[in-house]
Amino acid sequence: MRAPNLLELYTPQSVTNTSDVSEDACAGSSPTATLEQCQRTGVTQAQYGHILQCPAEQCATLQGGNLDLQPEKANTYTVGFLLTPRAIPGFTASVDYFHIKLNGIINNIPLEVSYNNCLNTGDPTYCVNVVRNPANGILFGTTAGAGGYIVGTNVNVASQLLTGLDVQAAYKLGFDTFGHDGWGSLTFALMGSYGGKNKNVPLPGADSYECAGKFGLTCSGLFPKWRHSLRVTWNAPHDVQLSGTWRYIGHAKNEDGSDSTSDPISFKVPAVNYFDLAAAWNISEKLAVRGGVNNLFDKDPPLLANAVVGNALPNTWNAYDLVGRHLFVALTARF
Repeated sequence: MRAPNLLELYTPQSVTNTSDVSEDACAGSSPTATLEQCQRTGVTQAQYGHILQCPAEQCATLQGGNLDLQPEKANTYTVGFLLTPRAIPGFTASVDYFHIKLNGIINNIPLEVSYNNCLNTGDPTYCVNVVRNPANGILFGTTAGAGGYIVGTNVNVASQLLTGLDVQAAYKLGFDTFGHDGWGSLTFALMGSYGGKNKNVPLPGADSYECAGKFGLTCSGLFPKWRHSLRVTWNAPHDVQLSGTWRYIGHAKNEDGSDSTSDPISFKVPAVNYFDLAAAWNISEKLAVRGGVNNLFDKDPPLLANAVVGNALPNTWNAYDLVGRHLFVALTARF
């Protein structure tokens, strides 16, 4: 369960102009929409043919918080097992399957979707968002509550189904197994996740779309099928630890199904590998030092067309390492 946050609930409402709906099909002396269609949006028979068109190709929208929002709720179940084989001392592994069905996701219905669906179908889900001025039927103005706008506030509208597997494994191997009692031990730790389904329904009655293994603006991010982190640590003598980490982000394809010949830069992102090194030394009970380097080989993130990532910089997803190679060192002293 996720309750709506303060901004979603209490952002002050205001009416502003929008180019998302540039004209009213029910406006003018000869409307392009029929009387029946326009009546679905709130036009009376007396107003039909006498409604003023939205000025400057901009109708109005109501933006802000919505006090009627309800919590998002999910039905979830998981099934898993833990493996600790006696034949391999020091080894543990777990696999967990998750199935999450989320309903009532807080999102906004695009203004043109509300207007066109109400005009063509009369569906109350959309028609409640078309609020005409009761006196003259216009869809523009600047006064909240007086009508003349399309509601663009957030509502409980979307749903999502997530399934997948979470995998964890660890193995500790002492060097005493090979006759080197004073060399410490090696620890291997794997954490991985496989995405099975990421099925989304943005609006009631709308077609679903799948985001597992894909990326794009509609999916709102990058969702590779597989990603993992594998860490190997040498627990050396004298309270010294040396470790290396392999971070892997799998490949993904564009959600719109475009091919590599028409738009190669935005068709597919390749799998990306990052390697990190770190060291830590507990010098005494009161003094410790650690340091390392992340993204050892200075791997750049895959770059995409600006529109694919939402017309914002940088031209990639935050799932990748955007900083590049960086070093760190820290000294901890306890008094």
